[in-house]
Amino acid sequence: MNRRWKTKEVRQAAETVRDAWLEQAQADGGEEPMIPSAALDSSIRTMKSRVRKSRTRRGFRRAATAALAVLVIFVGWLSVDVKARAAVLNWFREITGNKVVYYSNIETRDGMQVYKICPEWMPDGIVLQKEYWFPHSYTAVFSDPSDRSRYCILGVDIMQEGISFELTAGDERTHQEAEVRGYRIDCFLNEAKADHDYVWVDEARQCFVVMNSSLPHELNMQIWESIFVPDEKD
Repeated sequence: MNRRWKTKEVRQAAETVRDAWLEQAQADGGEEPMIPSAALDSSIRTMKSRVRKSRTRRGFRRAATAALAVLVIFVGWLSVDVKARAAVLNWFREITGNKVVYYSNIETRDGMQVYKICPEWMPDGIVLQKEYWFPHSYTAVFSDPSDRSRYCILGVDIMQEGISFELTAGDERTHQEAEVRGYRIDCFLNEAKADHDYVWVDEARQCFVVMNSSLPHELNMQIWESIFVPDEKD
């Protein structure tokens, strides 16, 4: 008998994927390209399977939360494995029906390089733990060594030809816009779970800049204010 998967269940699956990735990122030494762990690979396949088995997608319009889109940018193997990345992105489009905030690709200039995010300020106790470089993306993981529930993950991903994704607010997540030094940032906030996602499209350098953080929104905005953005010539 076919059953209709609820938004909450898809959201829980998304959290499982992110948790699996975080566990893997913490265990990875950063010297070798990150290969998807069995838990991460299984979680993504399960999420995709849930959508395929559902005859109706009306209930999934708001299910692809910002956490999923952040997952696409942060998980390095999706940047390397074009087929895997395309499959997940197509899955986003399928379940959202494009009725969401939409970021489409811009053709990348030849020889374009990913730049490093350099926040000049972090809350007390939050320090850089690891950095990951991939052909089209850069990720920096900041956290509190004494309290692993306090973290902030920043990422940059080059807009590649044929790449697009969607973001939306979920049942417990609200969307609002913020402006930092003239840049517009989409904020997807979940105060109840202390789980916030942010996306800024750097059109000049044709990149997505993203943040996933458990810190209060006010502190996250201070981090955004302190992020060093290189000159376009850099």
